[in-house]
Amino acid sequence: MFNQTEVLKVGNPPLQSVYNELRTEELTDAADGVFYKIKDFVVAYQQPGFIRLWIIPTFLGLVGIFWFAIHNSQVNKDGQATIGSLPGVVLSFVAFAISFYLGNGRGNFLSLETRRNSASFFVRNREDFAKHTVTSLISGVIGLIIGYVLGHYMK
Repeated sequence: MFNQTEVLKVGNPPLQSVYNELRTEELTDAADGVFYKIKDFVVAYQQPGFIRLWIIPTFLGLVGIFWFAIHNSQVNKDGQATIGSLPGVVLSFVAFAISFYLGNGRGNFLSLETRRNSASFFVRNREDFAKHTVTSLISGVIGLIIGYVLGHYMK
């Protein structure tokens, strides 16, 4: 099957979509082999959950937080402890947060689909945007009417 055309029951008039896919109804050994080769290729290039490059800066930022908090800290006569170096703690925390975010923010979203064939965010959620727009317009008109009436007659 190639370039399947399907009619979607979304909107008025119904949309016709062409799916660019190449598939067969029965699986052969050759097709199965190609699938496993592609799967192995995709798995080989997946990114890990936490990038190893950022482990050392994250650890150093965490050590810096404790070092600057404890080093040169003092206890007052009232029994209150003061932080040794507040700017050092803040800079270490910023370094820790940035390196943790950069190292941890990777997802594995691998697909054989091209961007051209996938629908955009606005196309997928067109009906929801239309509902919220109509609701907002009706609420705005009712608010203007009530505001005008209250402002005009409450003088």
